Amino acid sequence: MSHPLDNPVFSALQSHNSNFCLGNERIKFFPKEVSPFLSALSFDETIFEEIKTLMEPDRAILLAHRTPLHIPADWRLILEIIGTQFVYPDKHLHRFDDRLIQKLDRTHVPAMLELTKLTRPGPFDERTIEFGNYEGIFSDGKLVSMAGWRMHIDNYLEVSAVCTHPDFLGRGYARTLLQSQINSIIAQNKIPFLHSRGDNTRAIDLYEGLGFVKNGSMNFYLIKQ
Repeated sequence: MSHPLDNPVFSALQSHNSNFCLGNERIKFFPKEVSPFLSALSFDETIFEEIKTLMEPDRAILLAHRTPLHIPADWRLILEIIGTQFVYPDKHLHRFDDRLIQKLDRTHVPAMLELTKLTRPGPFDERTIEFGNYEGIFSDGKLVSMAGWRMHIDNYLEVSAVCTHPDFLGRGYARTLLQSQINSIIAQNKIPFLHSRGDNTRAIDLYEGLGFVKNGSMNFYLIKQ
């Protein structure tokens, strides 16, 4: 029996993110304004043709899969990322200075879109904030670092969109926001998890330094008809 984190998108959409769920029993996806992620119960030889019947032709979709996927030739592969999944396996709470942290709401979405466009931590769109618990750090009124939630699977909650403006790296902002996110997830008796590019050594060093451990690979494919 597979673990829920082996197919995180599908698991989330039939669990605590079911309020966003579009699709059917075999294929599930988010509204494009929330997230480009789509997944299937299994990626067999017929699934990509079935996906075509459910999606607008001009919509790019993002797949996440434990093992490498073969993308059919009639789909355009825009981006492939070899990534790593991490989990936070204990209940250790972090002590940190939270005075810089501000809660983010819909009024901050333009600034969040600007920051994620610059730093590219992963997909972020107009309604991504609806995943919840987005927090940020500001400098002279400008959003310079942020993090929040994404997929919520049974007793697992993903930390996502962790990013810092290049001019503000090295100040510990991402660490502080991650510590806040870890604590808020543990306070709900949930297990934090997250994903990273496999070659993002700066981020991986930070995650492992905070207590996250590798939980296998996770391959990402941004594709379009």
